[in-house]
Amino acid sequence: MKKLCTYFLLLLSPVVVEAQEIMTIAATIIDAETKQPVEFVNIGFLEKGIGTVSNADGNFSLSWEPKEIRGADFLQLSSLGYETKQLAVEGLGSLTSYAVLIELTPTAYDLETVLLTAEKRSFEKLGSSVYGKDRPAYWYNKKGLGGEIAAKIDIDHPQTLLHDLKFHIRENVGDSLLVRVNIYDYHRGKPGKKVVNRNIFHVIKRKGGEETIPLKQYNIRVDEDVVISLELVEVYGDAIHFEISTSPYKGISFTREVSQDQWREYGSTAVAFHLLSSYPVNPKHMSRSERRRPKKLDIYWDASLPMAKRNISEELKLLGKYFNYLDDVLVRTVIFSKGRWVEAQFDVKNGRSKDLEDYLENTFYNGASDFSEVLQKNPINANAALVFSSGETMFTQLQTALNIPIFCVNSQAEAQHEWLQELSYISGGHYLNLAEMNVNDALEFLQIEKDDTRNYATAGIDKSGYVYGVVHNENGTPLQGALVRIKNTFTEVETGPNGSYAIDAAPGDELSVMAFGMYRKDTTVRALKKLHIPLKTNRELLNEVYLETKTVGEIIGDSVVETPFGKTTKAAVGFSLFQTITSDQITANVSELSQLVNMGRGVEVVPQEIIGTFKYRFRKFKRASFQLETYAAVVIDDIVYDQNQPKVTVPLIDPQQIERITLLNTASSAIRYGSAAAFGAIVIETKNYKKGKELTKNEAKERPSALAVGNEYTETTVALLENAEVPPEYVTALRQATTFEEAKNNYEGLRRKYGDRVPFYLETARYFEKWDTAFAEGVRSNIIALAPTNIRALRALAFEYEVIQNLEDALQLYEHILNVKPTEAQSYLDVARLSAETGAVETSEALYTQLLYNVIPNVDAAELQPQVFSGFKHLIANHKSKINFEELPEQFLKVGYHENIRIVFDWTHSGTDFELQFVNPQNKFFTFSHTAFHNAALLKQEIAQGVSSKEFIIDESIPGRWLINVKHFGTTEIDNPTYLKYTIYRNYGLPSETKEVKVIDLSKYTQKITLDTFML
Repeated sequence: MKKLCTYFLLLLSPVVVEAQEIMTIAATIIDAETKQPVEFVNIGFLEKGIGTVSNADGNFSLSWEPKEIRGADFLQLSSLGYETKQLAVEGLGSLTSYAVLIELTPTAYDLETVLLTAEKRSFEKLGSSVYGKDRPAYWYNKKGLGGEIAAKIDIDHPQTLLHDLKFHIRENVGDSLLVRVNIYDYHRGKPGKKVVNRNIFHVIKRKGGEETIPLKQYNIRVDEDVVISLELVEVYGDAIHFEISTSPYKGISFTREVSQDQWREYGSTAVAFHLLSSYPVNPKHMSRSERRRPKKLDIYWDASLPMAKRNISEELKLLGKYFNYLDDVLVRTVIFSKGRWVEAQFDVKNGRSKDLEDYLENTFYNGASDFSEVLQKNPINANAALVFSSGETMFTQLQTALNIPIFCVNSQAEAQHEWLQELSYISGGHYLNLAEMNVNDALEFLQIEKDDTRNYATAGIDKSGYVYGVVHNENGTPLQGALVRIKNTFTEVETGPNGSYAIDAAPGDELSVMAFGMYRKDTTVRALKKLHIPLKTNRELLNEVYLETKTVGEIIGDSVVETPFGKTTKAAVGFSLFQTITSDQITANVSELSQLVNMGRGVEVVPQEIIGTFKYRFRKFKRASFQLETYAAVVIDDIVYDQNQPKVTVPLIDPQQIERITLLNTASSAIRYGSAAAFGAIVIETKNYKKGKELTKNEAKERPSALAVGNEYTETTVALLENAEVPPEYVTALRQATTFEEAKNNYEGLRRKYGDRVPFYLETARYFEKWDTAFAEGVRSNIIALAPTNIRALRALAFEYEVIQNLEDALQLYEHILNVKPTEAQSYLDVARLSAETGAVETSEALYTQLLYNVIPNVDAAELQPQVFSGFKHLIANHKSKINFEELPEQFLKVGYHENIRIVFDWTHSGTDFELQFVNPQNKFFTFSHTAFHNAALLKQEIAQGVSSKEFIIDESIPGRWLINVKHFGTTEIDNPTYLKYTIYRNYGLPSETKEVKVIDLSKYTQKITLDTFML
């Protein structure tokens, strides 16, 4: 089920900025006839969160940022006994002080007549008189005048008279409060119109304990459910900290922060208001316990693949008995799933519903659940709706826009019980959980209004049957990032930092365990108990030796820098200060090259044994190899100094003679300068240096070349991706069909054979695009239905969504992956990128900012800094007006950012072995090895940080035709292989930018293939 992504609540809060301009108005509200001040008037912009209440003298002031209010908005003033007044935004500039008067016109109304009768009345307590210890309702902001705390009160009898309102004060720090009691009718699931036409004020002085507000004198009689609220109208004192108790039982509550704001609903938390009431003891006043029998009924039937396991006999039995009770009813049925929406109508007469039941029983189940259209329209004016579903979805969750009772019906043990119960309860219906209640009990809830006493909030997931333990090596060292999966299923978990795992497996299940640097192991579950799993080390990797042990802090010191999030060490700041350093930035006090390089983007200076000598490297390559040094090449006036070679030192150079330093940490550095620049290059150009184009031919011949030698590309047999594609057997079988119906029938049979494989759904969905895109979407979404927590499978599907430009669904998948694995840095980058592409600029900026400063709790984004830098600069280039520049580093303030070619590779699991080869137009190549043998430290770091992507910037120095080759070195998995996503941006950051995305099953290509060719 798609839930609120709580990480956004965390990430958005630190980036709130101070407004550059504030609009403030002030005035006094008076009675148009008496010219006397009108006290405690509600003032505000409707549903904007900007509002207040006038004081006892009719005075008010209100401030807001101009960007929060549009020209079509208006300021509303309302008070009982007066006509509501609305003021246009353009006229508010004249409201400059309390001397400005605003008149409200009185309205005539009749006071309620107090009926003095001798009728017998029975007393009843309404609401909740039990106070919980957690989750209080509160007011903490003195400026929140007009804010309300409210609760729905069920009324069971006509002519119910309200006597007293009681609630429990948990804490009241400060002076007294003046509140107003408001009573609304309950309309379409929210507070509607006020049912009392006079102000009911009350002063709260109590610091704690039970507070009582007398209501009987106001003769408030109600027949239907109401919402009762406390409204804050005045604070006596300098501060407010006021809390009232909520109930431990389920109920419906509402709040709004300030006057005229929108209501916010809480369907699982009841504010503990309770009222003493009475109702007439009279046969004419019948209880409202029996539900109204609908004449028209909507039935929504979830046809997603997991719902094929529903207890259909119980669900249809309930329907049959309900139709017998209703007798005659018009029924609209909707069969739905991702990419599917089929409507039909049945006219049930005398309770006969066999045709309808047969129709539902023959449902074809396919795809994931998607509730985006469910309960949003009511074309037949149905009186009630039944939704048969477990409520599980990764897309739009089940919500209602209808003002009719909703009965959610579910027969599976694993379901979104709490949400289904809450939705049913709020709508006036009931949750019918046939996994826990029998059909007759469920039928009674359809017939009679009864309280729902079941509490699903604390049920949680029963893990008593889980297999759990630790994955470790021969020495007992826990292994982080090991994949533990049940063979022939999509059930898969990943071990944590301490090597622990827990998986829902049963005796007889076979577990397959894979970990970086270890041989794969299969083991059979013998009993449901603790199971530690030892893995053997791949001995080919044992020769690797750590050559670098110093931390960044030890090398550069823990110098403190200021960030928007407070002070932090320079090592902790995950972004760089400069990518290019020019002579304009070299001040007179700079005397050493190390001082300049230390300013660079992601560069660190490493002191050597001889005092005053240094080596330089990019922080991202610090542990890129156990066997090799990882220093950058230093290129001074086109002469290459390979710092990784013994006895090679960078010559002393006067910083004041430097014209420019360029920092290269991309593929182009190695292509240009050879293996010496495998880990980047620091290119220095002096002021006295004459560029090659200014040299004479003789001078040019005499100058040594800085270009690499020995990396000539001579291969001629590498196949193009398009020519290397071999369709799987199931696609070949589908291609035999001559009609869509024939293809669907073939698909059902093939799914029984290949339905436990991710490639089956991706490949067949591509095939069905030619017949029906909606059906193809349903096929594709089966991955979500079958593997809702399998990160590798979900990421493969998200890649595919990007290929077909379904960015909204891709974003929802990345958000879900983030919720499943909130410690993986990759997920935050994916959400930041897709948020920008789908227009959610504020969310993208918030995530990029925290990734830039590397301050997300329990997440290390250091390895992603180059992509964060590129993505953030791209966001700024395309959305300048929406970005807050005040707290960004200097390099983000420069205009004109763009890259000629930017290439990004993403893969579905961090520990994947593959190799990339870039070939330039001069047939020079550079190889990026992402293998355990050549780059073990990098893979270990990526597994620990949860990183599975890499960017490459190709500059425009070498025009012509480029090749990109790829080869897979890992093991081949049929059911859930590793997928590689290749994204190439041209003119990245410019209006003319283009983007192309390819996704391949990497396991197919154990021989080198050409993934792409492009012209520069």
